[in-house]
Amino acid sequence: MKKYTVALLAILFTAISAVSCSDSKPEPTRAAAGNLDKPEFHTARGDEYLSKGNYADAQNSYERALELAPSDINGKSGKYLAQIYTASEPGNAALVKKDAETALSGLNALKKEAASDAEKARVSIFLIRGYSVAKLSSDWYTRSQSEYDTVKKLGVSAESAEFYMAEADAQKFAVKSAIDRYERVIAVKGVHASEADRKLEKMQKIRRAIPSTTVGRDIAYEDEISRADTAGLLLTRTTLTEKRVQKAIDIQGHVMLDVINSVLNLGIRGLEADASGKFYPDKPITRAEFAVILEDILIRLTSQPQLATKYIGEDSPFPDVSPDKWFYNAARVSVERQFIEIPNKINGEFRPSDPVSGADSLIAVRILKDGLK
Repeated sequence: MKKYTVALLAILFTAISAVSCSDSKPEPTRAAAGNLDKPEFHTARGDEYLSKGNYADAQNSYERALELAPSDINGKSGKYLAQIYTASEPGNAALVKKDAETALSGLNALKKEAASDAEKARVSIFLIRGYSVAKLSSDWYTRSQSEYDTVKKLGVSAESAEFYMAEADAQKFAVKSAIDRYERVIAVKGVHASEADRKLEKMQKIRRAIPSTTVGRDIAYEDEISRADTAGLLLTRTTLTEKRVQKAIDIQGHVMLDVINSVLNLGIRGLEADASGKFYPDKPITRAEFAVILEDILIRLTSQPQLATKYIGEDSPFPDVSPDKWFYNAARVSVERQFIEIPNKINGEFRPSDPVSGADSLIAVRILKDGLK
């Protein structure tokens, strides 16, 4: 009996020790190297990198935080979200299903580990962001909405939840809902107010563009459009006669081959092949190029060739465009006719090298068409 009791106690001791060990937190893999070398510092840096789209740097910062505190919810959630963003970047299509799915599962698991309301809210907000950027399943928006409701019930981080749910609305093409949410974020005047204001302006432009087709809607949401997309947009929304037959040597096999060839035959200035015969179909169209394109279309549709030299010899109202630039007159015409807006009314810069957004391109072409009715 005594031997049996001793054996039983030994088994119990072993079991308790095993449970105790399994419940113990993992140890840091390194010691802090300075006063700022703390999990909170690295996590904050990671969050900042995330907001700027520097996903590799964000992941490195979160990993430094986890070296010091392996169980830190903020560091773990940040690392998972950085992985989702990285997997979802253009050109990483093969990674999305595998890496993003794994990271989303990891984020979901953190809901059980999060202790404080702030940690729970962070995990739910990061899930909203993860679902809306990866879109791995047809119910991604419903899941985002569920996490948003969770944060609202917690009563913390409401501004962030509202902002990222607005981002989800934008991804779902729910323009009105996104605008309403961005306006609520701006009204709070918190950390997301400035970014919400910028996003609100974009959504309002999209609403103004009123794309009537799915293709137009998709273009409207793009921050920049390629020369090939511009060709497609103009081919479906303008009526020009062919000028000449022009060929490009770098478009064979391109999905927009027929469209590009059709536009090349129209001979639109700013949307031609260069001297070497290259069209550069995937290169983003710049504001300078777009101004020249619009000027040429306007001249041809109104039979006003004098517009091509209307501002030649005049001083430039743009501090970043001198009168001798090849696109100077076109920039003046496009701004005067309100096809193109000045981004910053304070400094008055034209920003010729900036890309043209999908919404801006749709609005410009619509204004051009409406003016010709």
